[in-house]
Amino acid sequence: MATHESWQFAFVKEIGDDVGTIINLGSRSPLFVEYSNLVVNSVPSALQPNEVVNGDHIRVYWSIPSNLPTHDITGLIKILRKPKEFPRSISDSEAETIVNVDFSTNIKTLERDSYYLHIDHVESNQILYYTIFYQVISLQTSVVSWAFSSINGHDRAMKLDSGESAFGNQMYGYMPVGVKQQDKEYANLTLHKFFQILGKPFDEIKERLDHFKNTRHKPDLVDASLLSYIDHFIGWPTNFELREIRRRDETANALDVWRNKSVGDALELVFQTLTGWDVEIIESRNYYITTATAEDAIDLNNTPTGWDNNGDEGSWQDQTSNVAFNGTVSFPNFILQGGVRDTHRVISDFRESAWKNPFDFLLQLKVNSQEQRPLLSSLATQKIKRLLPYLKIFYTDPSVVLTESYSDTFDITLNTTFVDDDYRPDSDSGIIGYSESLLDTGANTFYTYSASHTKSYIWDALLSIQGTHRTFHSHLS
Repeated sequence: MATHESWQFAFVKEIGDDVGTIINLGSRSPLFVEYSNLVVNSVPSALQPNEVVNGDHIRVYWSIPSNLPTHDITGLIKILRKPKEFPRSISDSEAETIVNVDFSTNIKTLERDSYYLHIDHVESNQILYYTIFYQVISLQTSVVSWAFSSINGHDRAMKLDSGESAFGNQMYGYMPVGVKQQDKEYANLTLHKFFQILGKPFDEIKERLDHFKNTRHKPDLVDASLLSYIDHFIGWPTNFELREIRRRDETANALDVWRNKSVGDALELVFQTLTGWDVEIIESRNYYITTATAEDAIDLNNTPTGWDNNGDEGSWQDQTSNVAFNGTVSFPNFILQGGVRDTHRVISDFRESAWKNPFDFLLQLKVNSQEQRPLLSSLATQKIKRLLPYLKIFYTDPSVVLTESYSDTFDITLNTTFVDDDYRPDSDSGIIGYSESLLDTGANTFYTYSASHTKSYIWDALLSIQGTHRTFHSHLS
């Protein structure tokens, strides 16, 4: 692996169904991807004279690894590349195959763990991510499959300028005019070529620093290994089990929320994105009644001393008619108990905490979204409670409420028919019937299939109906 930050890519659990992971695969000769700004017509390796530089490129070094105690290498090898994340599926439609070789017929005669070079000519200015896949056969089960190593099979780089060295030209320009004239007329520009060689390393440093400067604050473009540093800067917990593209999206959302910290719309957006549930934030300050002291009270019936009804202030009665009532409160006129859908909200609605100050808020999970796969309600609630401290202002006190209400009943019946003989013939049959009744006492029950209020399904003897599936539900506390 290229850098010390690469350990984090070994934790990713999101891989394709068509591959497996073997950690020690290729441990003696890991995939090596190198930044390169060799000039056009260069031959990087004398052992492979046909690999010639044609333009901006990345050098990819790969090998045929030694067999493992548990698997043999069949000889089929592929290297895939993608922008923004490492390929982790052999059939990834978004990845581009740059190496596809078949050594299966002569695999036993080839030298193992010896590097081959592939010059990957690219146009993109982004960092590109490479993964090498090997076809292997299990010595225990004889099953043939594709596999990669999350430690030895990944690497990344970006293309550099393979033209003339900017720093080399600058150094050559410092030479006296007479020296440059002699170099051109009698030395076949040997000094100029020498400065080109000296300038290339400085060109690489500048290009890499410029790329870091331009992308360090952009989660969608920065080197994937640096995402965790952005997360740390804003106090966000990095989930290393997610593939890089998901981490980029999550970090981008976290930055949006951080820029607008504790703004209701930002909190709703991030929780809807992370949980797949429609979320509503209800701030307690909108449900507070304040009272006034006797000194602050306004006498609606008597004009204050010195008030001129015909002056610039206007009529006292006209002014006070637009002022909210601030007289004596009659509590019997208030609703002291109500549900979450009532227009009036009171403390008794909330089980986890009472609204004791105007900085509290209620975060209500209303209904799961149909556009993505939502988390189970209990998991969504746990995730929200775990992430809230990172997103809210420290002096606020939130409560999480779930509107899901669900009940499930079922009956199993056995019906049999047979002839009244001394024995039971083989032709007799029996039917098992399964009847399920689903009841949504609210309006937002969490189903994996379309259902509203009461639905009944009759299942056949195999207990399966195409298109109908069940999922777990949280229990009401």
